[in-house]
Amino acid sequence: MKYLLPCEKCGEKTAIDVNQAGQPIACCCGAMLEVPSLRGIRELARSDEAVEAVAKRAWSRERGIAFVAGLVIILVTLGLGTIAVLRITSLADIPEPSVHAHKIDGAEIDAMSPLEAWGEWKDLREEGLGPYQPPIHFLAQQSIRRHKVFVAVVSVIAVCALALSAGACLFPSAKRSH
Repeated sequence: MKYLLPCEKCGEKTAIDVNQAGQPIACCCGAMLEVPSLRGIRELARSDEAVEAVAKRAWSRERGIAFVAGLVIILVTLGLGTIAVLRITSLADIPEPSVHAHKIDGAEIDAMSPLEAWGEWKDLREEGLGPYQPPIHFLAQQSIRRHKVFVAVVSVIAVCALALSAGACLFPSAKRSH
């Protein structure tokens, strides 16, 4: 059973136990308090242990906001990271163009008659080859690199958010003055 020992200097009540009888303890204001004998302790007001446990772990609004913000950021970054990783795996399935594909195009040209080749050449000369189209595999590799950087950045943000939430839980809160 805990009892409350009032400080003569500041009036703050400090929780004590019966096995501290006769020992000096420090008040939160810095004053040294002499714990009375067992008989004197039993005359002090009793401390409700449940209230004391809640008071020790009381969260301020700022700690609660920091904790919830950290959890929300973690969930958002996990979702974004998962989407990016799924995109990376789908882009990695795009096969590289083979040399055999280019040989087929050359074979088609070789099979053309001189008149067909002349017609194709005239069309290309008048219309041009068109704008440059990078190979799909090259575009996929660029996209994979961008997504990997994104996953790394999201991971760093998630670790920072985890530290924020853990800090809100682990570090002691400032003592409240009554």
